[in-house]
Amino acid sequence: MLYSNGCDMYNGRHQTVINNTVIPQGYVRSFCPLGAPQLQGGLLLPQPGNDSVFYYFHIELDEVYPDTTDLFPLAPLHLYYMVIHYPRGAYARIVQKRQVAIADTLGRCGIQAVRHANGRDWWVLMPKSHSNCYYRVLVTPQGVENRGLTCAGTVWGEADGQGQCSFSHQGDLYMRHGPYDGVHIFPFDRCTGTLSSPVVLHIADSTYTTGGVCTAPSGRFLYATIGRALWQFDLHAPDIFASGVLLAQTDGWVDDANFPDSFWLLQLAPDGKIYVGGVGNFKYLHVIHQPDSAGLACRAEKHSVKLLSYCFVGMPTFPNFRLGAFKGSACDTLLVSSASTEPLSTYGAAFTISPNPVQAVLHVRSAEGVVQEGGRWQIRDVQGRVWSTGSLTTSPLQLSVENLPAGMYFWYATDVQGRQTAAIRWVKSE
Repeated sequence: MLYSNGCDMYNGRHQTVINNTVIPQGYVRSFCPLGAPQLQGGLLLPQPGNDSVFYYFHIELDEVYPDTTDLFPLAPLHLYYMVIHYPRGAYARIVQKRQVAIADTLGRCGIQAVRHANGRDWWVLMPKSHSNCYYRVLVTPQGVENRGLTCAGTVWGEADGQGQCSFSHQGDLYMRHGPYDGVHIFPFDRCTGTLSSPVVLHIADSTYTTGGVCTAPSGRFLYATIGRALWQFDLHAPDIFASGVLLAQTDGWVDDANFPDSFWLLQLAPDGKIYVGGVGNFKYLHVIHQPDSAGLACRAEKHSVKLLSYCFVGMPTFPNFRLGAFKGSACDTLLVSSASTEPLSTYGAAFTISPNPVQAVLHVRSAEGVVQEGGRWQIRDVQGRVWSTGSLTTSPLQLSVENLPAGMYFWYATDVQGRQTAAIRWVKSE
């Protein structure tokens, strides 16, 4: 319906909208109208409860650190948004421009959004510069509201403009990847918009100058680009880092204009495949055809889709529009229909857990009521350490987790032969 290159706003027929232009000020203005070179610098969202109003969130890089000896003198000082009216059968019209959602020195890329646990509203997250904090912007039928900071993990360094931020398909994980800071995997609370302590993956690579990150539809497998390589990691493995599988890497292949293949930003598409863009100018997309399959069975195909023209660096940023309410959560208070209301990544036997996040007592239910005699359960953290175990006897199980440190955990079930039948990710809140 709408898209922008950071300089102009277009409709689905590739026509500029009425009262057009989002032409930025400052340093990147000189790049227009060809396109503002800002990674994850623009994001479109519908206004909740209104199919005729849209918001476009965007950043503008400027020379914030002109005298710095560091590599990157540019940074945004605001997260802006504009309001677009687009009634059905009418023309799109920009009615408000350069509205300020956040006023602060921000990360150089990383606008991302996820559906609120109520199934209606949206959270927009934006990193703060040289910090371990992230701004939370809430989008509701009443408008756009800055909900302040959530802070977790380590402080990010200067090179925060060459990575990617993304949410898992279920919305329970927020991921940020930078070329020198590593892959940070944060548990995310869709009710409050807050982050918990992350798991961090550091992958050594001599060409570690770019980094992208994305998860499979089930949320089990994480895909990351590091330098000139594409990796898969199993988030259900006892040791996530050790589960890494190298799927593809550059090998000297070049296109018809002598540009080499490369790997950078990733995007999960509605067809269930993950598409991977390149570094610099690229005309081909790599495709992960079966991202919910382990290892090489995921079928990562290099330079699979040929584009009509060259693209410079960027890939579109799409949130999961099909994500519904988090059933059973503390803020599931709206009667909202959706295509999907799956709260967590599960596989194997039909188990569910609630609440999630949890503070004191975790309830585990089996669809079959009484579980097979001899089955066992375990609670492990993301490093694979076992915190508690027990027998699968009756449903529901009521497990005390009050004394566990805040963070991300897995609940595992095994049958009488010791075979794993379920793995469910959940978060212990503070």
